[in-house]
Formats: sequence, C-alpha cells, structure tokens
Amino acid sequence: MTVVIGAVVAHDGSLLRVRRSAGTSSGRGERAMRSMSVEPQARHAPFSTISWMQSPHATQTPSSRRTCGHVRSAPAGPAGEGTLHHGTRARRTVYERRMAVDHLSTKEGYDRWAEVYDTDGNPLVALEEPEVDRVLGDVTGLAVADIGTGTGRHAVRLAAAGARVTAVDFSEQMLARARAKAGALDIAFVCHDLTHGLPLADASFDRVVCGLVVDHIADLAGLFGELKRITRPDGIIAVSVMHPAMMLKGVQARFTDPTTGRETRPASHPNQLSDYVRAAVTVGLGIAHISEHAVDAELAARLPRAQKYLGWPMLFLLGLRP
Repeated sequence: MTVVIGAVVAHDGSLLRVRRSAGTSSGRGERAMRSMSVEPQARHAPFSTISWMQSPHATQTPSSRRTCGHVRSAPAGPAGEGTLHHGTRARRTVYERRMAVDHLSTKEGYDRWAEVYDTDGNPLVALEEPEVDRVLGDVTGLAVADIGTGTGRHAVRLAAAGARVTAVDFSEQMLARARAKAGALDIAFVCHDLTHGLPLADASFDRVVCGLVVDHIADLAGLFGELKRITRPDGIIAVSVMHPAMMLKGVQARFTDPTTGRETRPASHPNQLSDYVRAAVTVGLGIAHISEHAVDAELAARLPRAQKYLGWPMLFLLGLRP
C-alpha cells in the first residue's frame, strides 16, 4: 500500500511529493521497514513543512487522554506509574516522577553515559547499525569519517572492514572507550565539538557517517553543510537518528546512571523529519535514500527493552550525496 505523506523541496526549487510504501520483511533478521519514494510535482505548489497523513487502519493506544478537563490514565504499571487523581496526590505523583529524571547538558550526559553505553542493551543501536552499513556499502580501502563516534561503534566496525577511519567526538570519556576498543585498527581519533565546524579538510572522505547525533543539534543546516564539505563529490553520507515518533511515547536519548540509579537525559532538540530533510536540501545535498524502521518481533525477542516498542517506528535514516 502506498500513501502520499507530504512534500519536500528539490535542488531547483520544485516541489516533490513523498510517498511511503508500507510492508513487512519476511527474512530472518530483516527489519520491518517503511520506505519513501520521491516524485516531482508542480514547481509553484505551496510548501511549508512535511505533513503526515495517518492510515485509516492505524491504531492509537495512548496510555492517557484528556477529556472534558479530566485525566484518564492506564491501570497501575511500573514504579512511578498509576492512576492519577485531582488534587494533592496527582501533584505529588507528577513531582516525584519529574524528580526521578536528571537533565544534563549533551556533553555531560554522554560523559556519564560512556560507562554503560555499550552494555545497556539499547534497541535503537541494534536496529541502526546494519541499516547504516547497507547505505554505506563496501568500505574496503575507503576514507571514512565517523562524526559523533561516541564509543566508536561505527568506527571500529568500519575499520575492521578495511576502511581508514577518522572518528570525531566531543566527549573524552566516550573517546577513551573507543580508543580501548580500536587496538591496532586504522582509526584517527579527534576530540572536537561538532557545533563549531569540523577540523577536517574539504572533500577528503569517500564515506561519512553521523549516527544518532542530529537530535542533539540545533543548527542542522550548519552541521549538514559541514558533512557535505568534507565529502568527496562521488561520496555517500549516512545520517541516522531516533525517529521523532518516539517523542510521542515520551522517549528521547536517555540512560540509567550506574552511580545514581536515576534516569538521565542529555539535552536534545525536538527536531521533526521535515527538519532533517529541509536541512539537507537547504545545503544542496541530494537524497539518495530515506527510510523509517520499526521494532520487529525478532528484535523484541532478543532485547527486552524493545518489547514495548514492537511495531513502533524507532529509526529514521538518510543516505545523502554532495
């Protein structure tokens, strides 16, 4: 089934219609995926943002909804969740739930996250890595930049596949773990804040990956422009991010601090799919690949944290060309 879900602006200013095909993969280990195709439309058609149209067969299962000024909540669940009542009890419940979360700057958050980043069973990471590899293709002998490398999960894997990798991140704690994993692999590590440009030469990389980073970036066009600048004319840029639909479940980048036992959230920005597409088009990048990926039964069975997101879009992926 194909539905029209919105529009984007092409290089020449013409309007493009975006269609999404819904389908389910059948092979073992494959991910359920919705892909988008782009078709030219009238040059002067109106455009503001991508608008999404819900399938009439879609089912919404919110845990609570506001009706006539009252709140209806789901039955009592995990700690901190339960039926809300008006008055003091409701205010106390909300206060306690808010106090259970530490909000940190992006850098401080990732410095703390480094200790458990590779071991906390993150389903988004498990979903993302094979999809990024499909967009990048064979990297043997190629120069690859891993922008926002974190603990080096992409850098180490790509270097092991034969790439010469330059890995950039602003968290020394993350980089320390990346260096420890790299061993003798051909990886050059650079500690640098991505919001201040990239200390890399023009047109110096065949492949560029920016994995699970851009939801922490306010100036998307600035970063996308830098990704374009460092990529060779025939290169490929892979940009992955947590799907904005996860925000409907109250989810953003987060982890449980092993020291405090509290949920900790590095600062993020509520960017939408249209923001990422618009930023890419604005700086002159071509869209070669665009896809959304949901949690399937295999991933939910393998990682307990993924079970509550079964069938929910978790990953958004762009493949871009300079």
